[in-house]
Amino acid sequence: MKKFLKIALTAVLCFLTLATLTTLAACKCNHEYVDGKCVKCGEWVITEGVEYALTEDGNSYGVVGFSSKAAAEVYILPEYNGKPVTTIFGNAFTDSNIVSVNIPDSVTTIEGCAFAGCEKLTGVYITDIAVWCNIKFSGYSSNPLSYSTNLYLNGELVTNLVVSDGVTSIGNYAFSGCSSLTSITIPDSVTSIGDSAFYVCSGLTSITLPDSVTSIGYGAFEGCIRLTSISIPDSVTSIEKETFHSCSGLTSIMIPDSVTSIGKSAFV
Repeated sequence: MKKFLKIALTAVLCFLTLATLTTLAACKCNHEYVDGKCVKCGEWVITEGVEYALTEDGNSYGVVGFSSKAAAEVYILPEYNGKPVTTIFGNAFTDSNIVSVNIPDSVTTIEGCAFAGCEKLTGVYITDIAVWCNIKFSGYSSNPLSYSTNLYLNGELVTNLVVSDGVTSIGNYAFSGCSSLTSITIPDSVTSIGDSAFYVCSGLTSITLPDSVTSIGYGAFEGCIRLTSISIPDSVTSIEKETFHSCSGLTSIMIPDSVTSIGKSAFV
């Protein structure tokens, strides 16, 4: 009996020692983060002050607040407590001092005013243009790019935006305020451009709209002051209000016979 207990105790001690060594090894990992995840140990960057809560259906989490006053680089976790992080709730970062935010592909919804008043925010980091185009932005000022912010794709500044083949729509506010954009290439798969999709993209000088586009939302290109020419495809039948409002640099506009209505202040 004593021999059995001795063997069992030795086994337990060996297990605890192995667990301790494993923990220490993980703690000593010289992290190499790529898109917020360590390629060595798999640990995600954890930003102090980011607060998470279950979404209404209980199947995922969302960011509800940011308690830190620091001028932080924020990394939103793609997973929390074993469930995906899918939402950035309204006012989550309102008036905070964040300087950049990394948004994982798991996020599908950004609610109104999530980044309102973030005057120090200069960079938004994403990893997939197609995913970003399909994010649901609910309400004005919900998009983090609303404050003349640079957009980074896999760490690279996006100036010449190429929308991925297969994308069928560019959502509301998708690239609103993206000051780094100078040109946009839209594939033939896109049929609709949402409201304020490129609102105040102040650096934008060139965009070609394919014949596949049938609808352009109101204010889609409002405030694109460096855009000099635009050709509306034959597939479009109406130009919504304020679509090109305050585009002071426009000198050439091609409107096809297919267009039967032009909304208020569409070009002024």
